[in-house]
Parts: sequence; C-alpha cells; structure tokens
Amino acid sequence: MSLRTEIKEDIVADYKQLLKLLDSNYKYLLGANANFKILTNYKSLLKHLKSMKEHDIKLILKVPKASRQSKPKTELSDDQINNLKLEEIQKLLENKNTPRKIIELIAVKKFDMSYSEVKSISNKQKFVDQLFSIIENLKTHDSIKRMAGKQ
Repeated sequence: MSLRTEIKEDIVADYKQLLKLLDSNYKYLLGANANFKILTNYKSLLKHLKSMKEHDIKLILKVPKASRQSKPKTELSDDQINNLKLEEIQKLLENKNTPRKIIELIAVKKFDMSYSEVKSISNKQKFVDQLFSIIENLKTHDSIKRMAGKQ
C-alpha cells in the first residue's frame, strides 16, 4: 500500500469517526429535548455531511495537496483574530518568526489601534513591546473585575 493510499484511508477513517461523534451529539441533544428547529437543522447537516464525496472531505479537513508545499500563513480572518485569547496572542508575539503583517492585523482588529498608529511604530520590537503592555493592562483589568465581583 502506498503512502498516498494510507493517507487517503486515514482521512476517510478520521472523517467517519468525526461523523460518529456528531451523530452521538445529535442523539444526546435529542434525548435532552433540545430546540426542535436546532435538531432539524442538525439532522439536515448530518445528512449532508454523510453524503460528501472524498474530494469535499479533503476540503473540509483542509488536507494539503501533495504537490504543494504549505506557505507560512501571513493573514488571519477577522473571526480568527477576534477569537484569539490573550495567551495565544502573547505566543504569537513571542515568536520571532511571526510576520509583522499578522501583528499589525491583531493590533488593529483586536486592540482597536488605528492603521496610522500601527505604521508609525517602525521598530518591530517596540511594536511588540507595546502590545505586550496592552495585554498586561487588559489582564489587570480582568483581575480587578473578578475581585470586585467576589465582594
């Protein structure tokens, strides 16, 4: 069996496992008397996923084509940026290989910095340090809120 065939079978096996998990979740929601509309939509979604062809499964699971080498990601979607936790942002900032473009997107979208403000900071390390400072301030504010809520 070739490596390509093994990968192909792994993808299909992983997909089938995922479908089993989704089916189990559906049954759980059904038993929990979840909203009828949600259950109906969930069942339709499962039916669609079960009818998927191998090519579409690869697209869903984002299996790279064998002939292409993956390029480093230079952009993040707004949703991806908005869903980043502060710890994840810190890891990106700590990684010296994180492109400035990604750092700029995070600064603008997550921390509401203006593009002109971002561009005015020419030194990448100073820019990163400023974002670390913002993150620490946000963490401090969160701690104060939690402590105030306990009293």
